[in-house]
Amino acid sequence: MSSSSFNKSCLKDCLRLGLEMNRKDDESDIAKASVDCVVKDVTSIVSRIGQAQQVSYTG
Repeated sequence: MSSSSFNKSCLKDCLRLGLEMNRKDDESDIAKASVDCVVKDVTSIVSRIGQAQQVSYTG
């Protein structure tokens, strides 16, 4: 499952289910997809913010 096909309206439930299933030895696929979706969304937002610019005043 890719993050582009992930239904974000069920993200909270998927994260909860993934964490419950992750108490086992193997990480569940739904947890991996949920985390991947969140990380890609945060990365996208951060990349759109841009870098801070330093302004110097020479007055």
